[in-house]
Amino acid sequence: MEKAAGATEHDLGTAAVELLGELIQIDTVNPPGNEAPAQELLADLLSGAGFDCELLAAEPGRPNMIARLRGEATGPRLCLIGHVDTVTADPADWSFDPWAGDVADGEVLGRGAQDMKGQVAAQVAAAVELGRSGWRPERGDLLIVTLADEETGGELGARWLCETHPEKLEPDYVVNEGGGIVFEAAGARFYPLCVAEKGIMRFKLRTSGRAGHASVPGLGDNALLKLAPIISRLAAQPPIEPTPEGVAFRDRFVELLGDAVRPVGLEHGAMETLDAAMRELGLVPRALPRVERIETETWGEHLRKIRDGRLSWTWRVREEDRLRAVEEVWAWGEARFGDLDAPRPVSMPIRLRAYDVAG
Repeated sequence: MEKAAGATEHDLGTAAVELLGELIQIDTVNPPGNEAPAQELLADLLSGAGFDCELLAAEPGRPNMIARLRGEATGPRLCLIGHVDTVTADPADWSFDPWAGDVADGEVLGRGAQDMKGQVAAQVAAAVELGRSGWRPERGDLLIVTLADEETGGELGARWLCETHPEKLEPDYVVNEGGGIVFEAAGARFYPLCVAEKGIMRFKLRTSGRAGHASVPGLGDNALLKLAPIISRLAAQPPIEPTPEGVAFRDRFVELLGDAVRPVGLEHGAMETLDAAMRELGLVPRALPRVERIETETWGEHLRKIRDGRLSWTWRVREEDRLRAVEEVWAWGEARFGDLDAPRPVSMPIRLRAYDVAG
């Protein structure tokens, strides 16, 4: 049984690696996206494994894919969601073809390998194996959803699907990207997970008054002044309340790492303890966006690109914020790792500390 299980796991891993290579070879840089060939590839694989697949597009050539493996009875729906578009890649900045999808030193190289064709390939390869084996959920459905247009706001992807075809989704549980990067510590590999996420609540504040004249302002009732105390009250936020999942993750994280970290102690708050443990490993929650593996680029070279605004995401960042972030990162990196111009792949799992300037 153990040998059979190992062979199955190996075969499944091989299938995921091969699929990832194929996905990388399909250029889906957004804009313009052109996700159709990638979505058709995934739909063909899943259809052959018993999934009901649909391609739904807001614009020609940019479909979203929904694949459904129906259960034997009604029940909750689990949705594994991903996207197949990628950010841009300038081949001049790469030491290899960003769309080759080759395997080197145990890694699949290329644009989108991390964000997020790797996870898409793993999810689809696993789903295909389940479907081909004859497995079906006892209750509920398994959904595989791959989106277009994630990198530029999702207007043609998640937002469009939810607004125009909500009945085709309606999942009870969703697994998405964003839990954190895979890292190794104390001889173990860690796959971080994030349970739920902070959301956005937008609302309008409206006050009313009575018009007056500038010569006798006391006769009017200024509606703007009524907003001031309301806005100031927004600063009085309730304290953060750690969730049971977050506390359990903190405790287990520190327990597994043992002597590899020197946390401030579990008697402190959950955030303080976890932050201390992660900083000891160089894994800091607020970090500069990673780039795909570029063997010839050092951290110093990468920071200079950020400083000079030569990366696409830095165009949206104020210059003073960008310069402050680079100064902070450079000082922290030199203190911890020494020469930042020494050869070092920027995609290694240690992430540099910075201000959150990428918004």
